[in-house]
Amino acid sequence: MSRFRSSLLLSLPLIPAILMVPIPALASGTQPQLGGKSEAGLCRAIGAAYRPTQLVADPVTVFSITDGNTDRNALRDRFNNRWASIDDETLAAVNILPASWWERNNDIAIDLYNTIPGPQEVNSVKKNYPPGIVTVPTWDNGVWQVGTTPVSGIDAAFYAPPEKFKGDFARAVMYAATLYNTGWLASIAFTILDGTDYPALTPYASRILLDWHRSDPVDDIETERNNAVEALQGNRNPFVDFPDLAEFLWGNRKGEPYTVEGEKTPLHSTYRISADDKIHLVSPEIPDDAVWTLNGAPVSSLTLSATALGTGSHHLRFHSSSTGTSGCLMIKIVP
Repeated sequence: MSRFRSSLLLSLPLIPAILMVPIPALASGTQPQLGGKSEAGLCRAIGAAYRPTQLVADPVTVFSITDGNTDRNALRDRFNNRWASIDDETLAAVNILPASWWERNNDIAIDLYNTIPGPQEVNSVKKNYPPGIVTVPTWDNGVWQVGTTPVSGIDAAFYAPPEKFKGDFARAVMYAATLYNTGWLASIAFTILDGTDYPALTPYASRILLDWHRSDPVDDIETERNNAVEALQGNRNPFVDFPDLAEFLWGNRKGEPYTVEGEKTPLHSTYRISADDKIHLVSPEIPDDAVWTLNGAPVSSLTLSATALGTGSHHLRFHSSSTGTSGCLMIKIVP
């Protein structure tokens, strides 16, 4: 795969020829469910379940699909808050997080969730800086800025995305943090990424990105782009579809098992009465015909109430006639 050049200029036909880069797929049946997982387990599950199945070798060839208007003759230029003609030769591909941060993974350079159209000067102005708060601007066009701000007592360089799209940029960074979080990273990357499986984001990054994420919710523009990118890459940005994931990973629900609306959350060790009252006696590791007891008494329903059980530890046992397997586990209920 040839390395993406951020200075590559746009010159797009209305029906582009697309060169795809295949990515080895996960083995069948290995994509994990998110329900019931928390913190590191949830972060790893997102990274595994939302990997692209292929990438577009030159993102510029598909910007008319992902960021074009209805007539496919103009592109959304977020850095100037305008529609730019598709024939505008000043437009280029812009990475939200700099691809140069990753020393051994070029996929981030052409992942469309990290790549948007913008004026060519954007790449030269924002250099390899991350998105963040700018307190001392050195460049400002009235829509976005480049400059510095103190982080842990040291002035660090950032670019401040357009106000209208700060949530979009935040969710793109969250996506990158969960899919491309480890590996050989340039030193500047550690203002945003911590180089670990989890939390993946630094305390500074999680605080700023959550603020943008909350203040600029997902809108139709972002959802439509998610749909368009999925058609090209075979994956979605889960933080667009399920914005509350960010709260479970880094926000006010950090540490709680993730719950998926409409799905039964698999059994896990700790339940909070204030957050998840229902306890579903289901698990991928336990046969569906399992018969349960709770604290030694038979259970007549596969859904229990944490409120009714009360805080403290409770013992569950099961037996499956079809497999002959038995087991026990303890759950803890906290306020």
